[in-house]
Amino acid sequence: MKSYKKEVLKLTFSSMLVAVVLAFNIIITTKTAFADAIYKDNYYDYIYINGKVLDERPFEEGGIMFVPGKALAEAFGDKVEGDANGNGLKITHGGDVYKFGGDSWVHYKNGQMVYNSYAWFSSSTHQRVEIAASTDGLRYDKNIEATNKTVNKVLYIPLRFFLDELGYTVKSDGVKLIVGSAPTADQYKEEANRTNKPNGERSIDEGWVCPQLRSTSVDDPAQDAQTLINELEFQLNGPGSITSVCYDIAGFKGSSTSTQLTWTGVDTFANCFTVNFAGYESGTKDPYYSKINEINPQVLKFYFPNSWQWLDNIIKTTPEKTLLRYTIDGRDTYIRQGDVVTTIYFSKVGGTIDWKDADWYKISSSGTIGQQYTLNKGYWVKDNGKWYHKSASGVTQKGWLVDNDDKWYYLDKDTGVMQTGWIHDSDIDAWYYCYSNGERATNTTIDGCKIDSSGIYMS
Repeated sequence: MKSYKKEVLKLTFSSMLVAVVLAFNIIITTKTAFADAIYKDNYYDYIYINGKVLDERPFEEGGIMFVPGKALAEAFGDKVEGDANGNGLKITHGGDVYKFGGDSWVHYKNGQMVYNSYAWFSSSTHQRVEIAASTDGLRYDKNIEATNKTVNKVLYIPLRFFLDELGYTVKSDGVKLIVGSAPTADQYKEEANRTNKPNGERSIDEGWVCPQLRSTSVDDPAQDAQTLINELEFQLNGPGSITSVCYDIAGFKGSSTSTQLTWTGVDTFANCFTVNFAGYESGTKDPYYSKINEINPQVLKFYFPNSWQWLDNIIKTTPEKTLLRYTIDGRDTYIRQGDVVTTIYFSKVGGTIDWKDADWYKISSSGTIGQQYTLNKGYWVKDNGKWYHKSASGVTQKGWLVDNDDKWYYLDKDTGVMQTGWIHDSDIDAWYYCYSNGERATNTTIDGCKIDSSGIYMS
């Protein structure tokens, strides 16, 4: 079974080199499984204190992780004084008194200015800039940034200060900072609901619901990207992008810092599609990382609708450093198992990959798997919370629809909006029932009403 490997952190630079040859790419980012230690400058999206999530969220700027100073200090029982506007803060910890300004690189310990030559980050050069701080200022034993930030009347202080100078013990699951007792399963869900946390940012513990794929690839990169946005909750991967989207598995809004990556795009050298899995399946119970167990197979299903289960098994069972070639669902397909990454290269339906001068890829096919499928009959679009179905040429469809999954759906005859619940077809004077996902019910009883094999209510 392909599980998470720590070596993936070594992969970042080489993965970036591979990405240069991609004409477009779709990235799914997944957070590192439960951390053994706090990464002081890592990105954390929430802070939980004794089971309750803080409304003030931490943030990263210039490589520094900032946390709300007053809330964190009070959580550890320190005396905190400060004005209501967050322009200043005094923390008494043991016998030491620390004073912080607002947006300032200056702070004081027991009346002495803290010397720090790495106090701010230049937005123009993206480098830490040395400042003219007094050389006789107090020096910490460790390089703790003295920069402070005021955001929405809350004064934020670098996480490093609390960990290295005050010696606070803070836990993490790689995504959240946890102070005191960890939240229970019910608390996770309650807090996620209270803060209206989007489904894509939730962990399994917080009630994440896996989105379900409805369509298959149309062999068009822009349209495929849009389908993944509409159906699997992918996001645009950067401003101006139309073919590059990401599934943000830990709610990091596209950030790939310390993450596992799964991406798909086009290899311009061989003029073919690629899908890369850095850790295909999680064997852990990590509430974020194990989401890939449900998401990644759907990526396979998107491109290989007839044989994705066979391919899913091959990825899980094939040894590392193996190269295989098959014709799968009409696509010329290469499966390359690396020591960390599994890469799948495949042509358009009915096509062949041209490796040009890459002789090491010119291997014979091991056989044909599945039948060549007819490209997507259309695709689903979600607009203002309502689902529509477009034909392959982009026309909004209406009335009864048989989708690629061979399921029936009813689209309003005037607007094209997908209907749910009880539906009356006036053309044949018959009643049908469609589930919340739009699929027409058959051979069942709903609300005490028997429905036959064609979906018609039998009165």
